[in-house]
Amino acid sequence: MKKVLLFLVLVLLFTSIVQAASSKPNLEKITFVHYAKDHRGKPIWDDTVTDYRLITGGIKWHVTPVMYEISTANKPGYLDDNFIYNAISASSETWDDATGTELFDTPISTTNPVIIGDGKSTVGWGDLQPGVIAVTQLLYNPATKEIVEFDTILNTYYPWGNASATTNKVMDLQNIATHELGHACGLDDLRPPKDGELTMYAYSDYNEIKKRTLGIGDILGIQELYGE
Repeated sequence: MKKVLLFLVLVLLFTSIVQAASSKPNLEKITFVHYAKDHRGKPIWDDTVTDYRLITGGIKWHVTPVMYEISTANKPGYLDDNFIYNAISASSETWDDATGTELFDTPISTTNPVIIGDGKSTVGWGDLQPGVIAVTQLLYNPATKEIVEFDTILNTYYPWGNASATTNKVMDLQNIATHELGHACGLDDLRPPKDGELTMYAYSDYNEIKKRTLGIGDILGIQELYGE
């Protein structure tokens, strides 16, 4: 009888362990909307401003480098796949270079569209309303403050390209992607006009390239999360 009871106890214990291991944490979402041009006035400071904001007090990736995909599904037909890959890759390298940690792994090219919540982090294209340049959504575990997925959608409504190589009116892909990948790392938007020269400033405009390089506040923020 004792052996039977012991066996039942072990079965119940094993079952509870398996259930606990297989259960998924309750994840929360946070969404960032990148708007076109702030009309409240021109910033009067420069990129030596030391401001930064951490998302919800400091969510971050616990395991790096972060694997992510670059999707060409739904892309504007005039954009070359290699240009898209190289511009977004350069954006992630900008954040890597500011810390002693390799934050992003070499990205993977995919023809699959961005699917939020599929367990894969993806940067890609979609139709958004005018006035919205891009949207980035994070999934994170509030109990551990661990980011588990990010997804970025770039708005096909706008003309995209390399602003340094054209006089046409375009949204510079590297410029916008660097800002969005800052969110992916755990940095929040900045809105005061004095922060207008920083990468994490919440607004962008045609032919802007200043977000390609990090300001002092951007560097201080990413280093607080991941070290120098």
